Amino acid sequence: PTFFTFISNHGKMASSDLTWQILRGGHSFLLKNKSGDKCTFSKEAGNLNNTHSYKYSGLANKKTLDITQNAGEDAKGVVLTIKTKAGNKPKSATRQILLRRGAGKALKATAAHTAGNFYRADLKRAALARTSRILRANKAPKEKKVKRSKGRRGQGASA
Repeated sequence: PTFFTFISNHGKMASSDLTWQILRGGHSFLLKNKSGDKCTFSKEAGNLNNTHSYKYSGLANKKTLDITQNAGEDAKGVVLTIKTKAGNKPKSATRQILLRRGAGKALKATAAHTAGNFYRADLKRAALARTSRILRANKAPKEKKVKRSKGRRGQGASA
């Protein structure tokens, strides 16, 4: 039996520090660079910066915040997922909030759910950055206007 089956069978979660001590050496979401660089990335759910550190870890921390793109029919908006206290009940273990009423309101709601709600105030800046990146990616590109040249210079050397 692994560490996670031991925790789930006994119904008690280990402390965040103990979980991080076990996970920091390696886990399945870890992306290590083979060139010898020190930067290590992690692609787990709840990791806002995708960096392998205790602060941003979605596996080790009891309170996590995950911001993803809406995968619904219209695929517009941002989904904010917050881990609740019901860790042993999978259906009610997370709360999802759909933000699609505009960029300003989505950023305001993200700030309200992090620092304003006393949930994870240390993740406010990373959460706002991730929300704005998703909103910018969803925005339709502007059409480029064709500039018309004025006067003789714009007519070229054909004259």
